[in-house]
Amino acid sequence: LTELKGDAGGSRLSVPRADIARDGGAHVVLSNFGAIAHALRRDIGHLVLYLQKEGGLSCALAGDRTSPATTTLRVKWRGGRGFAERWTSILLRYIKAFVTCNQCRGAVTELLGVGRT
Repeated sequence: LTELKGDAGGSRLSVPRADIARDGGAHVVLSNFGAIAHALRRDIGHLVLYLQKEGGLSCALAGDRTSPATTTLRVKWRGGRGFAERWTSILLRYIKAFVTCNQCRGAVTELLGVGRT
C-alpha cells in the first residue's frame, strides 16, 4: 500500500507505510497517521470517523491536528498481531470509496460537499 496509480493522466498517490507500535497490552499507536491523511489529501477528522464507523475501531487522536508530522492515532486493539492487515484493508476501502475517481480511476482527487448549506 505504498503507491496507487491512476489510469488517466498518470496521476499517482504515494501513501507512506504505517508506523505501527504496541502501546501497552490493549492499544496500538500509528505514529505517522497525520502524514498518511496528508498524503491522501483528506481531513484527519474524516479519516478518523471512517475508521470508527466503518472499521469498528475505537480511536483517539494525539498531537497537533494542524501539523501532519505530529499527529498520531491511538487505537484500542485486543486482536493480537493482526492489526497491520486490518489497517490495510480498512484503508484500501477508504481509498476506494473517498479518494479514487470512479470515472477515470485517478488517485489525486478532491472531496467536495455538493449541495450542502
